[in-house]
Amino acid sequence: MITLDRCPSAANDTETEKYVPAGDLNRRCFIGHAGVVIALIGCGLLPDSAAALPDDGVFKLSRMSDVLERLGGIPTDHDEITITVPDLSENGANVRVSVASSLVDVQDIYVLAESNPFPFAAAFSIPVGTDASVAVNLKLAQSSEVIGVVRARDKLYWTSKYTQVTVGGCA
Repeated sequence: MITLDRCPSAANDTETEKYVPAGDLNRRCFIGHAGVVIALIGCGLLPDSAAALPDDGVFKLSRMSDVLERLGGIPTDHDEITITVPDLSENGANVRVSVASSLVDVQDIYVLAESNPFPFAAAFSIPVGTDASVAVNLKLAQSSEVIGVVRARDKLYWTSKYTQVTVGGCA
């Protein structure tokens, strides 16, 4: 089935409109459609996917205890959180980390790298009704415990995994 979108023709925007196959839009139509979608998301009328949380200074904290205090305290270990990190990372400049949770009502997921100069690495807000799963590429200064922290029902839970880094990625 082919769907058609109405779009002004390049020859005369005000008088003539033509129908083009969806996905075959010209540049002008694409920019117009993209602008509308961005405006709707910005106004909160369209939901976006998992979004990075704003920086409230936690990214500048250099001690793990300060990071955990800013998040709301010491998390509880939980087996319904999985963290995937390679056992051996040859280049610390690009280490793929994923955190997933089957806990109910997950609100946020945080990724921490214990041995980094600034341990707080990433924060994600999880929209209601979506899978609590995120992935991010981190820079690791050295071999380290990588920690996934999940906020669910206003409580913190965590799990961790050690990764060995042969060449550090942070200066």
